[in-house]
Amino acid sequence: MKLFDNKNRVNLKPAKSNENTYDYLNNSAREEVEEVRNKLEKWFSIYPEEEKFEIKRRIKTREQFDSTFFEMYLYNLFTEMNFNIESHPEIKDSDNKPDFLISKVDKQIYVEAKVDYNLSEKEKKERRKLNHLIDSINSINNNKYKLILEELNILSKDQPSMKKFRNHLQNQFLELDYKEVIEKTKEDFSIPKTYTYSDDDLYIEYKIIGIPEIYNDNRLIQIEGFRPVEWINCHISLRDSLFKKSSRYGEMEVPFIIAVNCLDYFLDEDDVRRAVLGDIKTSLYFDNRGELAYSYDYHEDNGFFSYNHREQNNNVSGVLVYKLGLGNIDNPKYWFIYNPNAKYPLDLEDISLDSIIFKDGEFIKE
Repeated sequence: MKLFDNKNRVNLKPAKSNENTYDYLNNSAREEVEEVRNKLEKWFSIYPEEEKFEIKRRIKTREQFDSTFFEMYLYNLFTEMNFNIESHPEIKDSDNKPDFLISKVDKQIYVEAKVDYNLSEKEKKERRKLNHLIDSINSINNNKYKLILEELNILSKDQPSMKKFRNHLQNQFLELDYKEVIEKTKEDFSIPKTYTYSDDDLYIEYKIIGIPEIYNDNRLIQIEGFRPVEWINCHISLRDSLFKKSSRYGEMEVPFIIAVNCLDYFLDEDDVRRAVLGDIKTSLYFDNRGELAYSYDYHEDNGFFSYNHREQNNNVSGVLVYKLGLGNIDNPKYWFIYNPNAKYPLDLEDISLDSIIFKDGEFIKE
């Protein structure tokens, strides 16, 4: 069984915002997409035949692509480390099954995989609604102009119709002088003129720029300047993901790794530290003249591995955090945090990953 169809592909268009990822990978003729497709096909080929049908069924769905993609990555990763892999093994006295039991000689490790979006279900729904509007605007056939969207507000609870705005935009294009817009774009890319559109469902502010036809990439929207500014709390979502998985399987008698793929663009090492060790605070000390003498950073006791000055979640032997996507499939960023206080510690010689040791409330890089 193959993961993708064996067919002639001619589609060179970029992916739509709301497009099913599997469908785009399966249909695109772009060279960079073919490289990703070949990589996934290779990962798929190492699965046992009896597991392939379910893997393919899941990755073809919009809802399960990300989780299945991450599981396939881990399956290939541990295979390259010469582990034997059992998918969804049974655990004594538990109805739940982790994703993998990996083994080598006389050593076994349970692995649970999770994807963290740093979005609530409501926020995911709103993002899909917004992406649907973006795709609708981008589908307008125009090879002369691009839009800079400065504001896009959805005023109704339901998915707004874009028919009125599309008609409005087509009429706006007819009133423009293409050569004049091109010249203005060269002179001042920001172009002071802002257009507005509103109806019962939408309020939109946008600018129009001229683009030479040789640069046209079939997307009408050149810049999305309307995305809402949000507080960046990646560490909270990551910490919550770890807690949800930590006690799901009850008592385990071998080491246990939780692997999380964080799809939040802003996640960095500080977020991983805060999730595992606790929020970072700064203490300031002043001398008798009121001048700053010194300061130091410390972690509050609200992390995954420590709370209220006590160790916790020692059933988890290690945490593997990834920033993995289709764009960095060959060189993803990751943090592997080993817990030496775990009830069942890992043997790091078996896991050929650069590791970070959690010791005495701090990260120590190996």
